[in-house]
Amino acid sequence: MNPNMKRQRARPPDKGSFPLDHTGECKDHMLKYMSCLKENSSDHSQCRVLAKDYLQCRMECELMTKEEWGKLGYKDIEQENNNRREQIMVVGRISVAMTITIISVIVAIVSVVVATTSLISSVVVSVSTEK
Repeated sequence: MNPNMKRQRARPPDKGSFPLDHTGECKDHMLKYMSCLKENSSDHSQCRVLAKDYLQCRMECELMTKEEWGKLGYKDIEQENNNRREQIMVVGRISVAMTITIISVIVAIVSVVVATTSLISSVVVSVSTEK
């Protein structure tokens, strides 16, 4: 080392240790993220959802401390997920309402068909008895 250079102190990471995934519990998530980076010329903004999935896996496998997504820079993605869940719930409610409406229409049609069939039968019977 050059004597004129000052020695810099090493400092620990802000979030503590980041243990290696020796058992490969989150390897699939990591590989998807790395593949995304490769496909997008290392533009990490295109791979944020996959990065979040990888961090989620690490938190679930206790390979890192659980943190709020906002503190990790993923609050916007969490909000998007919440919005999607709400949309799915609304669509589900609409689907149920539409299904009930369709069933009601089918029941009404069947009732009309039964009434019409009954009417036709009675007309046929009355015509045949008149002969």
